Amino acid sequence: MRSRRYKGIDGEGSSYDLSISDLMAALCCVFVIFTIGVTTSLKEKNMAANQYNETKVYIYNEINDAMKDTFKECNATFERETLTLKFSAADAFKDDDSTLKEKFKTNLSKIFPKLIYLLYKSPKRDDIEEIRIEGFTASDSRLGQEEQGDDDYIAGIKLSQDRSKNVLIYCLGTNYLKDIPAEEQDAYREWVRTHISASGYSFSRAYWIYDSNGETRRNKYGIKEMDKAKTRRVEFRIRTNADKVIEKYTTINVEDLLDEGA
Repeated sequence: MRSRRYKGIDGEGSSYDLSISDLMAALCCVFVIFTIGVTTSLKEKNMAANQYNETKVYIYNEINDAMKDTFKECNATFERETLTLKFSAADAFKDDDSTLKEKFKTNLSKIFPKLIYLLYKSPKRDDIEEIRIEGFTASDSRLGQEEQGDDDYIAGIKLSQDRSKNVLIYCLGTNYLKDIPAEEQDAYREWVRTHISASGYSFSRAYWIYDSNGETRRNKYGIKEMDKAKTRRVEFRIRTNADKVIEKYTTINVEDLLDEGA
């Protein structure tokens, strides 16, 4: 058996023999530990993905089965992939204004109390992290600023935040407690308050116009062309605890895997 002699670390000239087979055995051990770590992490990641899909599908079916006719009546769309209820801003507000249209108020009065009640009573209630009301505006050079410039974006932030805030305020005033027994109202109110929020995003999540090659179309100034009608919207996004689990497993850290396998 071939071996090489290595000087010891005690400084006394002692030595030990380390054969090639010993080196290979050590490398094999490291590889096995690494493989076990990777396999375990992938299994956990698959379990998290399955949990996310199961939760999402259950909540979607529960809400859509109960409210699809109401959504259609109110010109709202409920997306299965993102658990997002969408309203066009054109149906909700006047241009450059954050005051709710009367028709939109009527639609919210039909939708919000039932939607929030279904979520509260859902078997998946503990998986619900947040119901976030999100406002979005489109770039607008009519206000005197450069289109899609910083001033344009900031103006959109202010407007979209005002809109989402006003939607939230109106929803909380829709008498959503009327069908809740008196002894449950305090707990219900507390759950709603701790799970609902409002945010404005300007045109940070805009919809763009594409050419026949799938490239974003640009105007004569080289600025990307935005689908402004589609970008202007209000959304109710239902976020679950599973979203955080998915984010945890978005990447695999090799050092963490080695630590887990050790």
